[in-house]
Formats: sequence, C-alpha cells, structure tokens
Amino acid sequence: MQPTTDIFFLSHPDPMWVYDLDTLQFLAVNNAAIAKYGYSREEFLAMTIADIRPEEDRPALDANVAAVTEGRNQSGPWRHRLKSGEMIYVDITGHTIDYDGRRAELIAARDLTERVESARELERAKRMLEIAGNSAKFGAWRYDVGADRLDWSTETARIHDEPDGFSPTVADGLDYYVPEHRDRIVTLFQSCHDRGTPFDETLQITTAKGRRISVRATGEAEYDETGQILAVQGSFQDISELVAARERAEETERLLAIAGRAVKLGGWRVTLDTQEVSWTDGTAAIHELPHGTAPTYRGGVDHFAPEERESAHKVFKDCAEHGIPFDNLRDLITAKGNRVRVRSIGVPVKDDAGRIIAVEGAMQDITELTIARQEADELGRRLTETLEHIGDAFFTLDRDGRYTYLNSKAEELMRRTRSALIGCRVVDAFPELAGSAVEIEYARVLDTGETVRFEHHYAPFEQTFRISAHPTRDGLAVYFSDITEERRMTEQVRLLEAAVEQINDMIIVTDAAKRDEWGDETIVYVNEAFERITGYTRDEAIGRTPRFLQGPKTQRSELDRIGRAGETKAPVRAELINYTKSGQEYWLELDVVPLVNELDDVTHFVSVQRDITDRRHAEEALRMSEARFRLIAEASGSAVWDWNIAEGWLWWSDGMFQQFGHRPDPDGKVPTFWAACPIFRNAWRWRSGSGSRRSWKRSVS
Repeated sequence: MQPTTDIFFLSHPDPMWVYDLDTLQFLAVNNAAIAKYGYSREEFLAMTIADIRPEEDRPALDANVAAVTEGRNQSGPWRHRLKSGEMIYVDITGHTIDYDGRRAELIAARDLTERVESARELERAKRMLEIAGNSAKFGAWRYDVGADRLDWSTETARIHDEPDGFSPTVADGLDYYVPEHRDRIVTLFQSCHDRGTPFDETLQITTAKGRRISVRATGEAEYDETGQILAVQGSFQDISELVAARERAEETERLLAIAGRAVKLGGWRVTLDTQEVSWTDGTAAIHELPHGTAPTYRGGVDHFAPEERESAHKVFKDCAEHGIPFDNLRDLITAKGNRVRVRSIGVPVKDDAGRIIAVEGAMQDITELTIARQEADELGRRLTETLEHIGDAFFTLDRDGRYTYLNSKAEELMRRTRSALIGCRVVDAFPELAGSAVEIEYARVLDTGETVRFEHHYAPFEQTFRISAHPTRDGLAVYFSDITEERRMTEQVRLLEAAVEQINDMIIVTDAAKRDEWGDETIVYVNEAFERITGYTRDEAIGRTPRFLQGPKTQRSELDRIGRAGETKAPVRAELINYTKSGQEYWLELDVVPLVNELDDVTHFVSVQRDITDRRHAEEALRMSEARFRLIAEASGSAVWDWNIAEGWLWWSDGMFQQFGHRPDPDGKVPTFWAACPIFRNAWRWRSGSGSRRSWKRSVS
C-alpha cells in the first residue's frame, strides 16, 4: 500500500494518517484528516503526532507508542486538539506497516466527541438523580426478563442496608419482604411479569442489618415493538417516617372515632318507648346526610336496599322483643343514591328490671373492604389460573407436610389426582421419600425460612426432578420439573466433549452470529489438540477469528473457496498453510461443516483440521526424488523398469521409449514381447518398437 496514492486511504471518510514510530513524524495524511483537523497537508507533514495532543497527554502517548506491537492496535479514547484550538475525543485504530523502509503505523481516527460528552452528561444527570434519591430515600430497580437479571440502583441497595452496586437475584430480592407480605409482593411481581399489570404497594421489609422498615414498591412492564414484555421495572422508597406519621394520624382518628367523629363508622340508638332515633355524625356521613340530621325509625330502615328492608326490620324486631343481637352485612342506598356495603350491628339495652328499653349499635361502611376482598379474590383466582398454566409443577404444603394445593402439572408428574393428595402428608403419599433428601430439605426450609434448590432422582418413577422449595406463612411452596431428559442429554454432551478432547485432530467451532469488523466468525470452542499443535491456549483463541492463524503463505484462493461454500451452506474440504504461535508454518487438511437450526439458518461452523505437514513434506521429497531420478536417467541414457511379478504389473521410465520405442502401458500390464525375449547372463536382447532386436546390459535391483 502506498498511502500517498491509495484511493481508499485518501478518500476514506475517517481521518487517517501514517506516522514514523521512531520520530512520531507525520508521513502521510488523507483528505478527511485535513478537513477535520484544519491543517494543510504541508503543515501536517511538518508536525509530529504529539503536536495534536495536549501537553499533559504526552507521557501517555509515549507509553502507547512504545507498546505498539506488530499488526493491529486499538486504543482510546484520546484527546486531540484541532488547529482552531477545539478539543475532540477520538478512538484510534492502528496497524503497523513498512513505509519506504521506515517502521511506521497506519492510523484511523474515529470522532467520539459527541459520545463522550453524552456519557458525561448522562453521568452528571445520574449523579444528580442519586443525590435526589438519597435525600428522598428513593431508588429504582429493573428486572431484565431475557437475561433473568435484577438490577438495583445505589439508593435501593442502601435502603436494604446493602453496599453500593449490590444487586440480588429476584428470589433473594423478594426474600427481604417480611413473611406476612412476601406472598403479596410475589403475586404482584408475577402478575406484572406475566401480564404487564402495574402495581403500587406499601409493604414492609427486613434489611440486611435486621431493621424492619416500611417501603413503597411500584412496578410496571416494559414492552418491545411487538408487545412482548422485555423487563419489569419500578421504584422503591423508604416511607418509614411517612408510615409512622400516618400511624400517629390513625391513632388520632381512632380517638376521634371513640368520640363519635370517626369517618365511615358511626353509632345509633333507638329508644323503644318513644321510637326516638339518634345517630352519630359518622352514621350520618355513611348515609351521605348532613351532620346533625335527625332520622326516624322508618326512615332509617328505608335507607336499606329494597331487597334488604324486610330482613333488616325482622332482625331489629327480634332484638327489640326477644333480645337477640344481630351482626349483618347489607347494601344501603344513600341520600345521594349511591349503593354502599355496610356492616350493621345491634344489641338490646335493658333496664335494671331486665326489660328491653332500647336497641343500639354501630354501622360501618365496608364498601372499600368489600372491593378489596373482591380484588383479593380475583387476584387469588388469577394466581390460581397462572399456576395452572405455568410450565413447572407446583404445590403447597402446610407446616405438617400435608398437601394444600397442587396444579395440573404436579398431578401429571406425581401421577396422582388432587383429590387423592390434598390433606395427605408427603411421606404417606410417597413412602420412598421418608428420610430422603427431599424430606430433609423441606424440613430445613421450615426451620430456617430460606429457599432451597436441589435435584432428586425418584427411583420408582425412574425420573430426576429439579426442586425449588420456598418458605411461606403457612408452610412451603414448591416448584419442580422433570429434568430426566435434560440430564441424559447433558451426559451425552459431556461424553461427546470428552471424546472430542481426546482425538488428535483439531476441532474449531465458530459462531456465525458473532463476527468481527471484517465479517469473520469468531471462535467459541477449540479442543486440546488445537492447543497442542498451534501453541495457542484456549483463552487466547476464543473470541478471535481463525484469521489470526494465517500468514504470508496462507492460500487466498482456498480461503475464498471456503467462504463461498459457507455462503451456500455447503460443507467443504481444503488444504491450507497456517502458522503456530511460534511462527512455524504447518500444512493442514480441514473439513468445514455448517450447522443449521430449524429455520435453516447457519448458527455455527465446525472445522475438523488434521496436521498433514509430514505428508506434504514426504510428497514434496518424493516429487523432488522423482525429478532428480528422471534427470539422471535422461543424462545417462538409461532405461529403468520395475516389474512386480506377484501382482503382475510393470512400470518403465521414458528411457524405455527413447531406447526401444515401446510406450508404457497405462494399465501397467506386462507386454508379450517382454516374456518372448530370451535371457542370457547379465544382458538382454530386446525387440524394439520398429521390430528390430537390440542387446542391452541389465542392472537389476
């Protein structure tokens, strides 16, 4: 390459230059460098690469130049100063070259200024957010569904009394919640994960230091362009002070309720002799009537929903006449026409003679509680529905080890129906588990309150299961799945890998999806034979492309043929020259086979390579020996022949034709004229191709 005339170099959109590794002098620059940096070509060629660097970067520049190795080098980001004085950030890609006999390096500079400035701005914003989060005890979290990875912000980790940068697994993160809240957060997270249902909940956790605090946890789903859930993310806030303030307010409210001023809870009294009705402001508020409103008995009953009035009148009459207390849930129609759910309680009031003189009680608006119960029932129904459709088998146990619930997948794997297992102890249903690792691990979860995960082979079914047991308020929640086939395939893979490691041929596997900047597949596996023959370790090879094994004598035509075969998904065999780590060249015969998935897309290439250096050297030695032999035979006028009497074939050299006029038979058959010639001592008499007879001295070996 001659940069001063190379069109690719001169017209490349990125600034490029060549500099002397010893003097740092610019030797050539392209048009993009002139346009970007503002110097003319003549100015550049009178400068060194240190002239476009800040003075304080000079030590780092000298160290980088001193560390340049043969081939490709990557460094950056670096600061460069333009002719205008503006500072930019660049990423440097270099490759050592010989430039008119001078040791030089070809450089391509990629402008990173916007990226660096954006990163700094993002870091500043992040820091400001951390300061605000620290002040408000407010953090964030994100769960990547595909990667199965939970990330906490710094403040979220601090709220949990964990070190900065700490992020747990999902299961460990949920375990911070106190036992009475854990099922709730699991349900909320699962619903958001599966269906995108957002949540905003006040719960309690126990921190790493044992502090019990109140938190507000929110979550929402993040979707991709197809509507699939990519992640679940949300906020996390320590609201202990707010909750404490709320509890103080609730205490105040409770005291006010005793005084008859509680919201949605009121008292009432009906004096039987006068039918006088009185109620508190709280009861009036439930009826959506002004405070101080004086009702009548009939008016009070008529506020119940039409279908409730007869029953309400009857229980009141039974209480007034027979002293039977009541406690009922009813629908009430307020003065504004709203239907609310109330709890109505009544007890008889007696005088000293035991005569019932009044009925008094309380009324509470439980509409929100009813709705909450309905929502809880709906969540329970949806959770049950979710558990019925998850891929894993699932069941729950009480603290005595009795089944309380199992899904249909559990019925299938345990080969029992729900009706046969609900209420039954595990060791009674499956006696073989008594004293087994399963019973021991379940007991450990109940004792420690910690989740355990283990594998167990159940001999009666000849199956192996992966089991995950989690503590719950009432006992255990257990997920399990059949991994028998997985274990079998894992063993097959282990045996195959062991076999591959033992063979003498080199095995290289490349990933078709992971390519370098030149579009070549990167190596994901090599066997021990590769390390032994090439001298490179596995760590040195993985992540690179096979190009690093090639050198000056590697045949470009064979590489192109291999590339064309890969494009057509066809296997190919080739012979190449590659180089060991020490630089020694060796011949190899390789078979490259593409691996395709169910969509007929190539995912990997498997290359089986055999070192044929000795064979190629032997072939070359034989070729040279034959050539020398032919030259000697031609120079001496000799005719050479080789007669294999056992196998019945004959070979002779070109001298036979030159001396006698007989051409070699391609099939190597012994000609009849050979057998017809009489033998005399150490000489032969031959019949030439023209029919005449000639004598020849023999030399037999």
